Amino acid sequence: MNEYQLISDYKQNEKYKESFNDLAKHVFELDFKGWYDRGCWNDNYICYSYVDGDKVIANTSINKMNVISNGKEYKAIQLGTVMTHPDYRHQGLATKLMNHIIKKYEKNYDFIYLFANDTVLEFYPKFGFEKVQENSFSLKVSNMIRQIDKKYDLRKLDVNNQADFELMKEYEAERIPVSSRLGLKNSNIIHFNILIIFCCLVS
Repeated sequence: MNEYQLISDYKQNEKYKESFNDLAKHVFELDFKGWYDRGCWNDNYICYSYVDGDKVIANTSINKMNVISNGKEYKAIQLGTVMTHPDYRHQGLATKLMNHIIKKYEKNYDFIYLFANDTVLEFYPKFGFEKVQENSFSLKVSNMIRQIDKKYDLRKLDVNNQADFELMKEYEAERIPVSSRLGLKNSNIIHFNILIIFCCLVS
C-alpha cells in the first residue's frame, strides 16, 4: 500500500484548504469556501487529512465544543467531513484517521460523537461508538408570526448581505443555550449551519 503524508490544522495553507474543499464538493456536494472566506474557520475546527502530493485524498475533521447536558457542561469532540476520494478508497485511510484522532483526544475530552449516514452504520462501532436515538423538532413559523406584536416588523435575513451576516454573528455571540437539557457552545457550528446547510436548503 502507498504511504501518504498525514497533515492537520492547515487552515492557513491555501493549497491544502482548497484541495480539502474540492474533496468535500466531490464527495458531499458541500462548498466550504463561503464559510472560511468569511473567517469562520477558527481553531476549534481541525482537519486531519492524508495527502498525495498536494492533493487531499482522505479527511476526518473535528469540532471542539462544550456541550450542555442535563445542566452540566462537558468538553466534547464532534467528528465530521469523514471522506475519502473514490480513487483512494479501500486502503484503510479512514480507519487510520479515526484511530489517530481518538488516540489524540479521548483522554482530554468527556466524549466524542458524530452523525452517521445509513451507508456507514457498521463502520463506526469498530471504534467504540454506540448508536443512540436522534430526535428532530419543528415549529410552524406561521403560528409564531400571528402571536408577535404588530409593532415589530419581520424580515428574513440574507447571509449574502454582510450587514445581515454581522447581525447574525452579533446575536450568536450573545445567545444563551435554549435548554439546559441539551445545548452547545460553539459559534463555529452555528456559522457552518447558517452558511452551508441553510443556504443549501433554500437555494
